[in-house]
Amino acid sequence: MGLNAQPYGERVHIGFFGLRNAGKSSVVNRVTGQTLSIVSDVKGTTTDPVQKAMELLPIGPVVIIDTPGIDDEGTLGTDTTVIDHGTLVTGISDLVSALRLGTTPTGNGKRESFERKVYSRMTNTYFTAGTDKLDDMIASIEHGYLLESVQSGMEDPKHWGIQCMVGLGREIKDGKLTGKVVSPVTLTGYVPDLLKSISMVSDKEELFGSGMCGKGHKEWVKVSDGGPYLKCKVRLG
Repeated sequence: MGLNAQPYGERVHIGFFGLRNAGKSSVVNRVTGQTLSIVSDVKGTTTDPVQKAMELLPIGPVVIIDTPGIDDEGTLGTDTTVIDHGTLVTGISDLVSALRLGTTPTGNGKRESFERKVYSRMTNTYFTAGTDKLDDMIASIEHGYLLESVQSGMEDPKHWGIQCMVGLGREIKDGKLTGKVVSPVTLTGYVPDLLKSISMVSDKEELFGSGMCGKGHKEWVKVSDGGPYLKCKVRLG
């Protein structure tokens, strides 16, 4: 029996699996030597399995299978503006919560593993940059602290409380850094009051991609955060 006549069921099946936009289709095209799969920067371009029967030495007759990307619940992630100029615009949601609310899913359904339940979770959450220079922000403060190196945080979504651990705080007096450093620093506040107190936002932002978000001691998922410097009023301890 010729190689081309080998039934599909008797061929070795080789599948390529992974996250969306991980490069599976590019690898499949290299292996087959053909433009078998569409390659695009847009996530989710491959929506159905693509198969190619061929000979792959030294294995012999095979079926190469390109597959759609795998994620937590199958919803493409998008840029979601939660708050815009002091107005709550959109909440984050997974498929189930969006169905109950009658809204469009935002792609925020995440799970620790296939054994865990999907929750609506943060992904890459941050403030966008403003127009203020950091030096001008420091100069405008009579007495305060420049906080750096956020380490962890938690919120109370029912009562709007927030608590963050910060690596260090640099003291500011009369618009200048004094050279005094306090560490560690606990930041607490009531979220609506904290947001309303923001009066300046720096023109540069920085994102950090090595964080984790958990539900107590479990349900850990990969997240990132960051943003610009904010001038606001919070309680420090």
